[in-house]
Amino acid sequence: MKKFAIAAALALTAVVANAYTVPVNNASFEAQLVTDGNSVNVAGYTGWSWNNVGALYLQNPANSNTRQPLDGSNNYAVLWSGAAISQSFATFVGASYTLTFDYDSVVNPASLSITGQATQVLTNPGGAVLAPKSVVFVATSANTTISFLAGLNAGGQVGKLFLDDVALTTAVPEPETTAMFMAGLFAIGAMARRRRIQGKAEA
Repeated sequence: MKKFAIAAALALTAVVANAYTVPVNNASFEAQLVTDGNSVNVAGYTGWSWNNVGALYLQNPANSNTRQPLDGSNNYAVLWSGAAISQSFATFVGASYTLTFDYDSVVNPASLSITGQATQVLTNPGGAVLAPKSVVFVATSANTTISFLAGLNAGGQVGKLFLDDVALTTAVPEPETTAMFMAGLFAIGAMARRRRIQGKAEA
């Protein structure tokens, strides 16, 4: 029984230590087809909520002098003039999450808002390639909303936020994973108990 308890504790430590991916809908903005290298107006981003559909674009970098995505995808998002997109996720209160994405921001800084956290300013990293960004936060609610907001226009120029490859991970396993793990531990415990009873009976 002692060996089983030690094995269970080690297994639980291994589960918690792993990074678990929280599914992000349309994380690289590939759900809609863009076939040329120009900015193309879309009716909205699949899987995301938005505040100004007329200011949402998809960019395909093929055969054009546009920014290049780091993940090798075809599309990335372009938000204009204070447009915002958001997506909500089920989270564990008190658990730590890591949000990563690739971005660029021009004219005025863009911003990132996460439920219960201070708004973060996304300044222009510059360069021809979208820059990676990582943000760690602790969930304060069972439902967390992540929002990206493009900067405003200034000096006759359009404020833009370029965004791609949004990912969310945590060290806390999803409920389904936890349930499977506990079921496995219960099965192992039952087998150990059966062997112990069987051993006593044979003695």
